[in-house]
Amino acid sequence: MPVVGIGLAVDRLVLVRHSLPVVSPDVEPFKWPLSREGRLRSLALASELRSFEPRVIFCSHEAKASESARIVASRLGVVHRAVDGLQEHERSSVDFAPSPGEFETKLARFFDEPETLVFGRETAEEAKHRFCRAVSGLIPHRRQGVGYGEALCVVSHGTVISLFVAAACAIDPMGFWRNLGQPSYVVMSLPELALLSVVRSVESAGV
Repeated sequence: MPVVGIGLAVDRLVLVRHSLPVVSPDVEPFKWPLSREGRLRSLALASELRSFEPRVIFCSHEAKASESARIVASRLGVVHRAVDGLQEHERSSVDFAPSPGEFETKLARFFDEPETLVFGRETAEEAKHRFCRAVSGLIPHRRQGVGYGEALCVVSHGTVISLFVAAACAIDPMGFWRNLGQPSYVVMSLPELALLSVVRSVESAGV
């Protein structure tokens, strides 16, 4: 994985899958906002991420990720910042899948044939490398004096996070993806990218 130099300032990478959106077949997934439950879960997520003492919550430009990051950042009293390249696998041109089963069938092939354009506008390899470059590209901000706190926190999407973790840790991306809730998060060491922990679901109870 070409994530070079990340360990200069922080020793953990926290990859967060966004919270629960309002799923609408009439709206592009890029624009899906969080549901009420998704906003409540984001508040619970903030409580869990507090221990990492982040100073910046990075996120993709997609509505569900940026709203998740905004809620977390507001709760923690820090800033959030949208970054190019952290978005989900590019599939905006694909019709909304009529059933979860059909989507999972497509996604399984996507993971199994990483160099084949299965659906959307990116192969798995292209999406993985684009996401990895985006994470790597966050590092110059630290050299310019913008501290991250105890960890580099990134709010993104299930497919690209699964591709990243699977490549770094030699695990099955489809199985990993299936177990990521909305929201969930993965903690990895830096610069080794060893998998330290996975919180597979954050619920809103007690918020």
